[in-house]
Amino acid sequence: MNTVSFIGKGLRFRPQRTLLLLLGFAVGVMVMTVLLSVGTAVLDQAMDEDLTGGGDVVLLPVGIDVSVLKTGGVTSMNFDIPNARYLTREFLTPRRLPGVDVVSPELSRVYGTLSHRGNEQLVRMEGAVPSRFRGLWPAMPAAFADTPHDRDYIDPDFTALLYQIDAFHPPVVDTSQVWAEWHYFNYHDDAGRSLYVSISGVTFDEDIAASGYSRGVVLFEFVDEHGRQTKMVDILPGREIRASYDSPDLLVGLNAVRLDGGAYRVSVALSDSLARPVTVTLDLTPTPHQYIPPVTPLGEETPFGYVVPVVRGHMTGRVQMNGSTIELDGVGYHDHNWGHFRDAVWDWGIVHAGPYSILYGRFAESQRELQNRPLLLAAFDGDGPQRFVLTGDYRVEWAETSATPPPKTRVMHATAAQRWPRVISLSAVRGPDKLALTIEVERHFLSETGGGEQPLFRADETARSFFYQLEGRVRLTGHLDGKAVDETGHAYSETFFVDR
Repeated sequence: MNTVSFIGKGLRFRPQRTLLLLLGFAVGVMVMTVLLSVGTAVLDQAMDEDLTGGGDVVLLPVGIDVSVLKTGGVTSMNFDIPNARYLTREFLTPRRLPGVDVVSPELSRVYGTLSHRGNEQLVRMEGAVPSRFRGLWPAMPAAFADTPHDRDYIDPDFTALLYQIDAFHPPVVDTSQVWAEWHYFNYHDDAGRSLYVSISGVTFDEDIAASGYSRGVVLFEFVDEHGRQTKMVDILPGREIRASYDSPDLLVGLNAVRLDGGAYRVSVALSDSLARPVTVTLDLTPTPHQYIPPVTPLGEETPFGYVVPVVRGHMTGRVQMNGSTIELDGVGYHDHNWGHFRDAVWDWGIVHAGPYSILYGRFAESQRELQNRPLLLAAFDGDGPQRFVLTGDYRVEWAETSATPPPKTRVMHATAAQRWPRVISLSAVRGPDKLALTIEVERHFLSETGGGEQPLFRADETARSFFYQLEGRVRLTGHLDGKAVDETGHAYSETFFVDR
């Protein structure tokens, strides 16, 4: 009996039941067709670089589930990639990812208002870099060519980039805390000498000069090859500050930072306790591709920022004091901080070991919160950034004050120091790469926070807290990019301790 005769007899003897079965079969076929169509669409999207979620590598903001891609929701839900320019320039390149042929940054589903002759119209905008997009779609019209802004996005002039990321910011006045912004530079060399310079502008309510600042603060610390230390602080009125919001240039009295021809020029003019002049001149030439773009580690709503224009560079200059001149020629570093620091604490360090530079850090609004946060380790070599890894393996080995302190220790409050860091160690693993570093602390500067010598910030509002600036020798070991690593070098580090 064939199918047609079976259906015919069913309709003749059981018409209602047969129609119900046929209807159910039809619905089943229809549902299957829809599911197959959806599956085909998802497959096409996954293989089509022109659709959301296409391509071989998909970048998503932290915390976004990959399943969102199946609905094309990355742009429709207003997601974006923080510091996408940095990723495009420094990581998504054949230099770092040999299997990558083309990276085409795109902007999709951005809405704006178009005004023309008094009329306004809501429009949806799409954007792409023509030269990169043409690498995916050769049929793109030749009339679409890169503009200077496109070229700046994918391959900026490094000096122009420094102007963009290292400019000062208009102070945000808060009646409950101060605003501070500063340029920080440090130096070390093979002779064992080291120094750091910080030039800052500070703003607090009810005492603001026309410059927008209340005070200027200049800090200078120098350690010679014999371990002798010099620390000087100068505070100047806000009217003597000139800060640029378009460049790194800063003038505080006779102390200055300026970017000139791709190099930083720093000059400091102070006086010692006997009113003898102390002058410092520094020239820092950055190593290209070794930088960290501006970040807001406490969230975009909190005015607290950090940028590292120079992870590593060549620093020369001289220090003139006590009637003598000390010539400098070594390794330099520069970062730039701004915002409200009262409730900010951190663990931080910069390591230079052989050809490698390691920058690590984490930030929080209290010491308790800080201890529960992972630490970011950023590794650089001569070509630029290598690996950025989050790790929880960070340890500080403390020694009590009854133990013998490092031979080059300076304690700002002799009665306040309960303990001092002796060893800092951390490690990070990502795939086949593994790095471990150990810092043997040789000297530290200690100050009390929240009203002590560092009144800008506090680690705990209910307990005494202390801020440590550390320096020491470091050993870096492990494997990176298929190469064995075993290097020694120099480290600066900072951390907090709460005396509960």
